[in-house]
Amino acid sequence: MLEQIVLLKMVVEAVFLLGPIGWLHKGMERAIENAYADPLSAIAIVLGVAGIWRAEHLFKKLDETLRHLIEDMKKNILREAVTVTTSYAAFTRALQVIELDPRELPKDAAFALLTAFRFQQLLNPAFKPEEFFALQKQTRNDIDQAAHGYIDMLIKSGLSKTQ
Repeated sequence: MLEQIVLLKMVVEAVFLLGPIGWLHKGMERAIENAYADPLSAIAIVLGVAGIWRAEHLFKKLDETLRHLIEDMKKNILREAVTVTTSYAAFTRALQVIELDPRELPKDAAFALLTAFRFQQLLNPAFKPEEFFALQKQTRNDIDQAAHGYIDMLIKSGLSKTQ
């Protein structure tokens, strides 16, 4: 029995000192010896390893935050798309009952303008009602100016005539 224990101990020591675990054991021994020889280097290595671990942890948090941000953006874009399409449906339904002033924008352009106002409202949530009204008025003026530019361009190119 004693011989078996001695033999088992020799096998374990051989595996530990010569096998893969032995390599790790020898590496640890050398690291400890070097740490005693140059403690400043050992401290720098420990700090470096801690810094790498912390950076990895921060990047994982950043990835998770970015994933949530992208998901929230996707949901917000889809909500706004639903808002625009349901608004268009309600607007065309309302036009079944009323008729727009012929001097004003046609149906599609009027809806496009209302959609632009909605997007402006989303872009400027801190605007007061009077600021938003001024922005709407400026947008309407810009549309009229752009329309005149298109009229001139179409007439000059020969694609259209004035009515």
